[in-house]
Amino acid sequence: MTRLAAQSVLNQIAENANELESRIILSVAQLLSTLPKDERLDEIHEQELCTRYLNAALSPLFDAPEKGFFFRWASTNTMDAPTSLNGCPDVMISAFRGVTFTKNVGFGEIKSIQQCSNNFAISKDLIRLGLFSKEAINNYNLNGCLAIQTVVFTTTFYISAFTADGIYTMIEIGNITVPSVISNLKKILDRP
Repeated sequence: MTRLAAQSVLNQIAENANELESRIILSVAQLLSTLPKDERLDEIHEQELCTRYLNAALSPLFDAPEKGFFFRWASTNTMDAPTSLNGCPDVMISAFRGVTFTKNVGFGEIKSIQQCSNNFAISKDLIRLGLFSKEAINNYNLNGCLAIQTVVFTTTFYISAFTADGIYTMIEIGNITVPSVISNLKKILDRP
């Protein structure tokens, strides 16, 4: 079966699935269209990691234009960036109302293979995600905020919440390993 035919079958299955299952199926369909057949021997830099692999895996899970939510790759300062931080997160999940983005409900940080052994940078990203989440919770009176941290192909999901006066908690809720080649796609489908 060709990739296109497999995508067509997956899209038909997604039509009849519940919303969560449909999003997962669409993620698999997008990965099917972007993943290389064979393992690469050269390094995958952050830009390609984001555009070829992570966008295909994550965008279908969090992008919901019909509900006014968009999974966005950021390149400039965000409306929710704490003043104590330079720059913005790599990813934002934003609510869109009318003709503008009104609030961010999720953030993400990415580290490519070139930085995967830099524990300081990885830890700093997690702290930044906590600060972005705290500011969003405060600014928009949110019950919680999603944080996504990817180090090479391992993506970890967190929920941050305001739990008591002056106390915010960030809890890991799960992780996935985004496949790097088509043959690894089956591994995420077989995972319990």
